[in-house]
Amino acid sequence: MTIMPLSEQLIKELMPFGLTRNEATVYLALLQLKQASARAIAKLSKLPRQEIYRVLPRLERLGMVEVIVSKPTKFLAIPPEEVLSELIERQQEILTRQTSKLRRKKNTLENELKKVEGKSAGLVQPEPVHFAVISGQHLVNEKIEGMLQNAKSEVLWISPKLEIRRAVIYDRDEMLRQCAQRNIKIKILTEIDEKNVKEVNKLGRFCEIRHAPGITTLITIVDDKELIIGSAVHTSNSLTGSELRHELWTNDSSHIRVMKDFFEKVWSASIPAKLEIASIKSGRAVETVTVVRGREKVKKKMLDLIANTQSKLFVAAQLDDTSVSVIAPQLDALKKRNVSIRWVTVVNKQNAEVVRDFAVKVKLHCLKRAPISFLVTDSDCLLSSTPILQIPHEIIWSGDHNIVNMFWKLAEEIWEQSLFNFPSFPFSVPPQQ
Repeated sequence: MTIMPLSEQLIKELMPFGLTRNEATVYLALLQLKQASARAIAKLSKLPRQEIYRVLPRLERLGMVEVIVSKPTKFLAIPPEEVLSELIERQQEILTRQTSKLRRKKNTLENELKKVEGKSAGLVQPEPVHFAVISGQHLVNEKIEGMLQNAKSEVLWISPKLEIRRAVIYDRDEMLRQCAQRNIKIKILTEIDEKNVKEVNKLGRFCEIRHAPGITTLITIVDDKELIIGSAVHTSNSLTGSELRHELWTNDSSHIRVMKDFFEKVWSASIPAKLEIASIKSGRAVETVTVVRGREKVKKKMLDLIANTQSKLFVAAQLDDTSVSVIAPQLDALKKRNVSIRWVTVVNKQNAEVVRDFAVKVKLHCLKRAPISFLVTDSDCLLSSTPILQIPHEIIWSGDHNIVNMFWKLAEEIWEQSLFNFPSFPFSVPPQQ
């Protein structure tokens, strides 16, 4: 019998699938022999028999080799199409774990890298630390206007309720609108009452606003680079009050970091502006968790939440013709506002074509088993025991910050555990942009 030498090219092409050179060589030799003893594999592969016995158990665990009980023991090569599919899934799982590990290390490494940033000779020295007391409403407005014009990524603003009304008079709303048009993220914390609802609604068209009672401090933070802080103690309720204002401006990173931590703590304990406004109009206390009943009310609630999404939307739900007809009209509007849309679903023979078409519109991952059906935006979440986009008779809604955060953590876990597609499906999901 003529023994054909092993293809060096095939060995090299197998290795990127997660195999060592010897593992690829042994599998290729056994595949060529179809069924053989360790001795025969060693002869064809030109590897020591001891190495063959070391490699074969590993290949068996990978699902590439099957042991045949006989004398001597023989081994059977699993067909290539099954082997390559299993190896691809294994590499995807490894990549998912590695990505998750890197995410956990990111913050720590980021802080360590910042410590060495700019320390080498010849690099630009950091900007000197400055403090300045700014007196007078006119000069304060000028300084804040300059900060907003220089903003690159984020504006955080804490404002007492009266100051929200005054700020609109001094055109602060127009400055913030211009920031929003440059894709700068804006967060505002204020106390909302019946007197400033109009101004809050105006700002809420392009800013994310939350209500926190008892705010008396004025704080504006821009890009973690500039901070201006003052106390809003007014001798009158006049919107054009003439009190002499004194505010402190600094670019000191330690002070900015303390104030930003303060902002985030108050933000996490606050409630969305739309809930407080609804409470003021109805005279009822704010509900942060409620059950919505009735298909029409469920549909309206869901579509309102999607339409009001500020920056990110995550959906875990079964896709079919019905659900696509509900959601598709909303997607174009969200994409025009650069809202991040991620979707997790299950693919089967019944919905394969729908999923394939839908994967062009959103970032889509697949699971082997149906996920819990939920939807979460920047500030709200919906949960259902049945497929949420088939419009169930009731859903659970929450606008509680802690509950929304909990669902975002769940969303991230599901996303990392899911895949773009499975090799057994008759289509390929397009690459994500």
